[in-house]
Amino acid sequence: MILTQLMHWMAEHWVEFLAAMTALVCIWLTLKAKISSWPWGIASVLLYAVVFWKQQIYGNFGLNLFYYLPASIYGWWYWAKAGPNRNDDLPVRRLSVRGNLLWLALMFVFTLAVGAPISYFTNDPNPYADAITTGLCIVAQWMQAKKWLENWWYWIAADAIYVFYLFPAQKLYFSLGLYILFLMISIQGALAWKKLTVSEPVHA
Repeated sequence: MILTQLMHWMAEHWVEFLAAMTALVCIWLTLKAKISSWPWGIASVLLYAVVFWKQQIYGNFGLNLFYYLPASIYGWWYWAKAGPNRNDDLPVRRLSVRGNLLWLALMFVFTLAVGAPISYFTNDPNPYADAITTGLCIVAQWMQAKKWLENWWYWIAADAIYVFYLFPAQKLYFSLGLYILFLMISIQGALAWKKLTVSEPVHA
């Protein structure tokens, strides 16, 4: 009986399952600061775009297809070529206080810019939760592409919203379980990258 139910769930949610698995590999490799995280991330981005479209989570659909995908391609290239020797040796850096304030302000701007039109023009059932995760993830992905320590704090905030509100509301239970794991890995990532961070801050 349980096996039958599991097979039925897999038949209906196989795209979500593959998206979750590729995302898990990506975030684990990112925690280790491995450049091989990027192709796994690209695969997950494309698969989650399909999941979010089906669930009418339009902000995150657009985020995956039109931002995560090009940002991931850019991050893959930047990690490989922007280090001192242009050979996958880009160091982990942290933002200055001014840089942190700037990116926090930009995150709120992105949230408002996405939330209002989603609420007005679409049937998204959770427009502002969708919008704030979009804003957080836009900033986090760019910071990750630049290999800035603070990316992890934005991922932690976004993961918490997914876990405690957005995925339960959309009944995406497999992704809910995965994002609980993501939340824990993101906390580990912040601690691991802190040890790798060079001393001179980036002004953004």
